[in-house]
Amino acid sequence: MEEGIDPIIPVVAFEKLPATEEAILFTTINKEQKQVQPRLLDELDGELKWDSDDPEESARGIAARSLDQLRHEIAGPFEDRFAPPGVPATKNQVLALPQIKLALLKSGLLGRRSSRDGSYLPGALTGGTKKSTLENTSQFLSAYFSAVRAANVARWEAGPPQLLCYNPAIQAHLRLCGEVVRHLTQYSKLDPHESDPEVIVEKIIGFCKSLFDFISNGTDEAFKDRFYVPFGSGGPARYFYRAAELVAQANSNFDPDGLKEFLAGTNKDTREECNRLVSWVTDEVHGFVVRRLRDEHGDDFFNVAVRNKEIKKKAYEKSLDDPAGPKPLETYLDLIELKKIVETPENWPLFKEALSFPLPEQSKGLAKYLKWLEDFNEVRKIWAHPYGRSYSDDDVALLEFIQSELRKRLA
Repeated sequence: MEEGIDPIIPVVAFEKLPATEEAILFTTINKEQKQVQPRLLDELDGELKWDSDDPEESARGIAARSLDQLRHEIAGPFEDRFAPPGVPATKNQVLALPQIKLALLKSGLLGRRSSRDGSYLPGALTGGTKKSTLENTSQFLSAYFSAVRAANVARWEAGPPQLLCYNPAIQAHLRLCGEVVRHLTQYSKLDPHESDPEVIVEKIIGFCKSLFDFISNGTDEAFKDRFYVPFGSGGPARYFYRAAELVAQANSNFDPDGLKEFLAGTNKDTREECNRLVSWVTDEVHGFVVRRLRDEHGDDFFNVAVRNKEIKKKAYEKSLDDPAGPKPLETYLDLIELKKIVETPENWPLFKEALSFPLPEQSKGLAKYLKWLEDFNEVRKIWAHPYGRSYSDDDVALLEFIQSELRKRLA
């Protein structure tokens, strides 16, 4: 047990109840219990949603059951890979079942809502019954991700640091599978409803040969250059587009929604310069706040100066998900959290002179001038989530103004 973390002891509260009734009772009791982890309730979907007449809810139940089967599949790709709810995860339990389940549902492999009339359309893995759909789903996921693992066993077994067996990668691959199946259904003779799951997987792998070759043969440096995504930057989407790019290079008519926009970008020189400014401002502000707090309070500054429990909790949770391993908690503070820390009455005197300055059009006479941080954070989202976004002239002007002010004040 890690020092400083209270032990969490799961308690079985029901005996001799049908599984569905037990799940419903558990959920009902814990609606008012703030300490119950959402992912624990989420994993009960396999029981709660299985008998639902709503096809979308039923798909949630099927997805949950399938992933639960795979976590117990002996020698399967996901054996003991999902972090258990309510207890500390081992070093190999790096996947979050709720996130993977959501990606599976979004892929359309289990069905999707029609944009035309709202009806629920069957997916490539939909069978004649819920049981057959469950079997199709489990066979498909096991076969596909076994192939991903086999492409580079060492990279897979290394977990998050090697960017293959971790949440963004699994989510991206599920989305890619959905896109490739739709493409093959339209442009080839593939009929997923007349094909075994293993056959569908073979077709996908053949179509994605360039991607699997890169997984097998790409150097660690090349793999990181293509697939590394920073925290809070739309990891699964960016990972998907980078994977789809490799597939499209070998299949010119493969064009999933958003890929062209992602690859094209807008005004490359402006984007690169703005990205540089965003990175510089982010690092300068973050570093300055941490240095001032450490100078004032010593090495225990995080516990002393950060009194917001939610900020501390989020930083700790991010440290657990860091592919490179936990770092000092101040590493995981985002800009809005830094702003909240700076503007507290206890900390404000330390930062007033350096970080309080009005924007050019901002009214005078305010006690604190931190709106520039809020505006900057909005512009920073273009860097963090670049798909479909570009920097405007106003964004460029704002970045240049902030850089000028900080160079004078933080010198």
